[in-house]
Amino acid sequence: MIFAKKNDGNLASLVKQLDKALVEFKDAELQAVVHLLGEDRDELLEQAKKMETKAIPVTVPVESETGPENWSINPDADLTVFTYKGKKVTASHGYVDVTKKDVQNILNSVKKVAS
Repeated sequence: MIFAKKNDGNLASLVKQLDKALVEFKDAELQAVVHLLGEDRDELLEQAKKMETKAIPVTVPVESETGPENWSINPDADLTVFTYKGKKVTASHGYVDVTKKDVQNILNSVKKVAS
């Protein structure tokens, strides 16, 4: 589960690679969803429509500025990623500026859940 305050090239790269991981690890029945966060809900809805994904839904939550309160999303992070198995969170990543290395760390967490 991804909560993103910045829709940029790093988010696009992460989503593209997650799309591939969902296919690669299809036996693990992985799922993903991207939640876009920000002040302008209408703009976020337009961005969600334009994101290129094959298997990952892109949504704008009702709490579009901060995300759901009970998820403990880092208010300073541009990107918060939760990986979970069943109903248990296995990893949580919060990033102010997402780098290619961060994207790889997130993908590694996904692979751990898949195995």
